[in-house]
Amino acid sequence: WTFKGFNEVLNDQATDDLWRAFEQTPSGRYYLGSAEYGVWAMTPKTRSAGNWSKVAGLPTDRILSLKATDDGALYIGTDGGGLWRLEPDGQKLAPVEQVAGQKVLQLVYEPTVKPSMLLVVTNQGVTVLRGP
Repeated sequence: WTFKGFNEVLNDQATDDLWRAFEQTPSGRYYLGSAEYGVWAMTPKTRSAGNWSKVAGLPTDRILSLKATDDGALYIGTDGGGLWRLEPDGQKLAPVEQVAGQKVLQLVYEPTVKPSMLLVVTNQGVTVLRGP
């Protein structure tokens, strides 16, 4: 492990965080998605402590999947709010309208094909998003 710690902003070490997904974007920022507490950005300070901030603007705190892409974006799969895209700046957050389904079960990114593709598995089927 590069980082061995807990989110002291959210709760103490004895409480389960129920993390469902973990991704690092090309910018080096880490993101963790929780079954109950939303998406959190983390920048490590030491091996066991980090700077934590909650990503605001999602319609639900129930997160099922995360996937970072080569363009620096973070895709966020929710349980009840559909698929969302966080831009590389870490500020702009928007729903991905072309994906049907409100429960995103899995995200698979394939950067070796041109253009790259993100497979999105939802409660209504599979959608393939192609990159630039």
